[in-house]
Amino acid sequence: MFNFTLYKEVFFQSRIPQLIGTTDFSTIQYNPAFCEFLGYSFEEITSLPLEAVSHPEDMLVDARLFGEILNGERDEYQLEKRYIHKLGEIKTGILTVSRIREKSTGEQFLLGQVLDITEKKHMEDALKKREKQLQKSEKLAVVGQMAAAVAHEIRNPLTPIKGFTQLLHSEKELNPVYLRIVIDELYRIETIISEFLSMAKPHAEKTMMVHVESIVKQVIQRFQSDPLLMNKQLHIESEQPIQGIIGDPSSLKQVFMNVIQNALEAISNNGRIDVSIFTDETGVIVKFTDNGCGIPKERLSKIGEPFYSTKEKGTGLGLMTCFRIIESHNGKINIESVQGEGTTVTIWLPYETTD
Repeated sequence: MFNFTLYKEVFFQSRIPQLIGTTDFSTIQYNPAFCEFLGYSFEEITSLPLEAVSHPEDMLVDARLFGEILNGERDEYQLEKRYIHKLGEIKTGILTVSRIREKSTGEQFLLGQVLDITEKKHMEDALKKREKQLQKSEKLAVVGQMAAAVAHEIRNPLTPIKGFTQLLHSEKELNPVYLRIVIDELYRIETIISEFLSMAKPHAEKTMMVHVESIVKQVIQRFQSDPLLMNKQLHIESEQPIQGIIGDPSSLKQVFMNVIQNALEAISNNGRIDVSIFTDETGVIVKFTDNGCGIPKERLSKIGEPFYSTKEKGTGLGLMTCFRIIESHNGKINIESVQGEGTTVTIWLPYETTD
């Protein structure tokens, strides 16, 4: 049979920091591993209250769980607890406290064991710090790339503006052709800045019950007077009735306008765009199909990236904004295209959104 001496030796020789004491803490016995854990001699640590080596922010939780043991609500608890080393260093351990009953007398004691995880916590903290640094570096890199791209996009129209302004200044009479070019390029800069601002904040701001069919019809009506639609056909087909969704009508209108604008620019005279609106059990689907020039397969995967465009003077910001707006509605955009045949853009918007 095991005897008391063996248990005593296990306690004192264990490399696991341990303490055992009465429930009122009037008597506490520490093993050498616990003294070493906190850097104190046996005499030093026994002269200190337990609170003196405990991190103050962890004492409330420890006291609450300890109270539950005293009240008979539990026999054991475990928590991650910080301790204060003699030199001021914060040590972290997994503290397990168990109630022990002496059978012959019924007297109760508390056994505490601490698994030192200080180095593990240091490694975790260092890893988190490194991850934050990497995230910051990545953000700065993206900002740098965006700034360079914006500067490049704006510099392009500035070059002819500068050149033709100098020509206008040198001529005695105002040349309307030169002036038209300057105005067009200024509009181009305005468009670039507007798209950039939209991309920076495309989330749904004013959510309400909206009817997608109504918004699409408003957009199509707006294009009826657009010169882009001349000699081209734009048709809409819709199921009846179409259930409403929760969304931001303004931002959704922006998406539909952008998609139709791109389609009109892609088709030639006598070209056709078909817009169909229908539903399934999960949401509303809007499909835009054109018989335009299509997009080469190798370029299709890059659609939606900032500053990537298949158009000569495009910035790519418009479609990127569309993707982000639809994502903010928890929806999806899918683009299918065959070069020389046309493109289909399918937008799915769910009936219910989740934050």
